[in-house]
Amino acid sequence: MKEQTMTPIAALIYRGEGNDELRLLWQAVENWRRQGLRVVGLLNKLDANGNKMRDRTASLTDSREYAIMYDGGCSDDACLLDPHGLAASSEVIREALASPPDILVFNKFGHTESENSGLIEEYAAAVGAGIPVVSLLSEKYLPEWRNFTDGMGTELTGTEDLAAWAAAVAAG
Repeated sequence: MKEQTMTPIAALIYRGEGNDELRLLWQAVENWRRQGLRVVGLLNKLDANGNKMRDRTASLTDSREYAIMYDGGCSDDACLLDPHGLAASSEVIREALASPPDILVFNKFGHTESENSGLIEEYAAAVGAGIPVVSLLSEKYLPEWRNFTDGMGTELTGTEDLAAWAAAVAAG
């Protein structure tokens, strides 16, 4: 990671599908919990091979799962987001806003957020409340994310970056 100040909003940047970064974020959640941090939010589920299930997100605190894509809505290049499924998943984030965790995880800052939609209001509310937020971010949405964070976000690229960010936000 290039020298940068750790800020409460961070994105783990990926190219392609982001399977490695998703696995890394799942591992980080478990590590943070072992350290005694309260970590809540949403992440895409992993299949039996450890690859991202693009059509499903899961709550990090209980067994709730959300279908966020229309059936058969994914191709190699894109998915057809189900706005009702996405809206339903936002309940996990809204609950976190009511009882702030140490770290709030969003499955990703993606296409809908880049268009000022999706879970963008929840991102803004969390950041405004001072809750440390981390999400996955496809490199192609980096300009929109930088615009959303007004250049104040922390850009992470791997295990060491993620650990350093979590340590900095945990230290206050």
